[in-house]
Order: sequence, then structure tokens, then C-alpha cells
Amino acid sequence: VTLVPKATSGEIIATAVAQKEKPQVDVVMCDLIAFMQGTDQGIFAKIDPAKVTNMAKMADMAKLPNGDGVYTYADVLAIIYHEEMFKKKGWKPPTTWADLLRPELKGSVIIPPVSNTYGLYTLVEFARMGGGGEGNIDPGFATLKKVAPNVVDWTTTFAKIGTLMESETAAIAVFGNGSGWEIRGKGIPVNVVIPQPAYVSPTVAGIVKGAPNPAGAEVLLNWLIGEKVLAYRAERFGNTPMNKEGKVSDKAKDRVLTGDQPNHL
Repeated sequence: VTLVPKATSGEIIATAVAQKEKPQVDVVMCDLIAFMQGTDQGIFAKIDPAKVTNMAKMADMAKLPNGDGVYTYADVLAIIYHEEMFKKKGWKPPTTWADLLRPELKGSVIIPPVSNTYGLYTLVEFARMGGGGEGNIDPGFATLKKVAPNVVDWTTTFAKIGTLMESETAAIAVFGNGSGWEIRGKGIPVNVVIPQPAYVSPTVAGIVKGAPNPAGAEVLLNWLIGEKVLAYRAERFGNTPMNKEGKVSDKAKDRVLTGDQPNHL
């Protein structure tokens, strides 16, 4: 296997689309929103469940309706907050998306930009909070304008979130729950909350149409969505596995969604 790494999902899909006439890669894996851009460009082949046999074990929501991709694992949009800072300042721990607008948090909030998956989902939720939604996004921008004075950074990486949390420059952030657990694993005293409604941010994989190694692509995709790989991701990164038959440890169960829970996101 040769890995072709890129820094962002946008770069991954842009590379795959650029190779549309003569593909150089077999399998693409990236965030859902970026993957959908590839679907719009028609660069993915239909997945054959007879050859990618683990497809039968995937949660219903994991299978893209047009059959050209599958959710491998998922993060859930979460609030990550610095427990010690909240305790020292006497702040009530966050429980809802509206908590991001609390005036005492001025200058200590991190929200990704709307060009980022998590930032886009936050914008959608802000729109819903203001009486709008996906079809009426203006209330979301109005709420984003209100929360802007609270924001210390609009970063797209959990590494920078960890750095700002460690220095106590930031007290609270919006990002994926898996990243929150990863930051906590580095010894930074954060906790992770998933407010309702909960938004899923899946990582999707698909086989490129006209791939140079189609048979190998099917084997690799089947492995990526197998129980062993997804159990490892749950244990190591706190990613929710989309394979219904995947077994996770007791430690991982505290961090990921299991059973029927993913279908309610």
C-alpha cells in the first residue's frame, strides 16, 4: 500500500478530481462534505457488496444512497472545555450549543471557520437556534456575528486547540469528540460534551472509477471497514465505528457511540 497523504479533506478530493481522466489512486478517504464533491464530479465507482463483504455489517446510515461510498468511522461534533479553568473561574460546565454565547467566555472560545466541516455544522446549528436551518442560513451568520467577540481563534486543527488549551489562552472549543479525547490523552485537563442535537462528522471511503488496481482497492476498502481496524480506531482515537459487529473495549465505550446510537445522529 502506498499512502498519498494530504493536509485536509479539501486537498484530498481536489487531487482525486484533478486525476479524473487518468486516476493515480485507488481508494479515497476523507470527510463527508469533501467526498460529496467527488460524487458530484462522478469520480467514484459503485461499491460491490459481493466483493466488499463487510458492507453487510455496516450501520444503515453508513451507506451512501448512491452506493459509491461508505462511512468508515465517525466523529461527533462536540464542545471541548478546560475543566480546571472553568472550576477556577466558577463557570458552570457547558451543556448546550447556546453556552458558546455566554458573555463570561469572551476572548476564550475556539470555533473553526465555516469552510471547515465542524465550523459548517456549527453555523447550521446557530441557524436552527435562530429559527432558520440549512435552507435559511442567515440566522446562523447573525448568531456567528454575536459570538465573534468570544472567539480567540478560528483554527482548523485540533493541535492548535490543544496548544491554546494548554496555555489557558482558550477555555472552550468546538471540534470533533475524538480530537477532544486525543487532547485529553496528551495530559491537558479537558472534558468532552456532546450537546443535543448531535451532529455526525463521518470519514467516508470510496473506490475511484477507473482505478489502476480495482481488485486491490476492494480488498483495501473491505479492510478499512472491518471490525479490527475500526475497533483500533475506537480505542486509540475515540472514533465511533460504523461497523455494527465491531467490538470495543470498556475504555473505548466511554468515548464512542455503540449499538443503535449512531443511527440517531
